[in-house]
Amino acid sequence: MVAIQFQFMPLMLQGPEYNCSSIMPPGPEWAARYGVKQFQFGTYSVVFGVITEILYIPCTMGLRRDLKASCFKIMFWLSIMDMVAIMANCVLFGILLIKVRDI
Repeated sequence: MVAIQFQFMPLMLQGPEYNCSSIMPPGPEWAARYGVKQFQFGTYSVVFGVITEILYIPCTMGLRRDLKASCFKIMFWLSIMDMVAIMANCVLFGILLIKVRDI
């Protein structure tokens, strides 16, 4: 019974009661009408992200010298992935908060 419900769910979601674009305009129109620049929070997010990335570099280099052990290999790649995540979640998010209407 559950599989049948999920199979027909896309057809159910195409109804007019699920169409939010008539109430909220999509994309740049929404940003122009409702978007609010969050300059302080965006600046804080960018600064926090940059400081965290700078502090992460020596930690990652410290893990690099012990790469013979498999646990250090895992920790090294986790630190690389964490640096990528911090870049996306802090720096890019902060830039988007600062430039909300310009996109």
